Amino acid sequence: MVNNKTRKTQKKYKNKTKNKTKNKNPKLLLFSTCKKDNKFLYNAKKIINKKFKNTNNLKMAIIITARYGFRNKSRTKLYEDCIKKVKSMNLHKLNIPYTLIDCSSKNNLKKFKETINNSQIIIALGGDTFYLNYHLKKSKMDKLIINKLKNNNSLYMACSAGAILTGETIYPASILRFNQKSNKFHINNTYKPKFLTKKKNQKGLNLLKNMDFMPHCTLNNKKKILKLKERKKIYCLPENNIFIK
Repeated sequence: MVNNKTRKTQKKYKNKTKNKTKNKNPKLLLFSTCKKDNKFLYNAKKIINKKFKNTNNLKMAIIITARYGFRNKSRTKLYEDCIKKVKSMNLHKLNIPYTLIDCSSKNNLKKFKETINNSQIIIALGGDTFYLNYHLKKSKMDKLIINKLKNNNSLYMACSAGAILTGETIYPASILRFNQKSNKFHINNTYKPKFLTKKKNQKGLNLLKNMDFMPHCTLNNKKKILKLKERKKIYCLPENNIFIK
């Protein structure tokens, strides 16, 4: 038997979910794993068609910087892997021309800026969150992205590291780094200690106030991250789930 208190809780949750899914002008689409995902493509198409009146002139900027954090591979090989990753995600099915950009090389900064400014959709791939965060801040391209997304006519889609960067801080990356997969990155927790110890460099893009995102979320690592101080809200993003706001 369901009591009145339970009914109220269920109604409140239902209304909250309803309002969330009926966002008339969403600006975020986050998912956990950068793999072929029909749920992601379905929602991406739905949001793009809903958000933009004319989809014929849209352009996408795909930030691949986080993927350069993988170790034991040349930058040429990593770039080839980025192309394969984008193809495996079936992004071509969106029928929107895209440009791969990277801010970890000074030679690419001008291209990065131009592509971001000329694109209505920004996609950030997964990889090494610390590497991505370091180079975005070092190049000051983080501010460029933030200013771009203040415009309601822009859309940010991201997975894994790109999703973590969306939050107020990048603390979830520290928790995920403790798992066995951490050895695939050449950057460890001691990377650029002077940079990482500064509180301002631990901040993400803060696209949603007082909120952090944790992809690949499980009950175990969620408990760990909740032990961190000053955490106001952690959004757990399990595999095969998406977040729309």
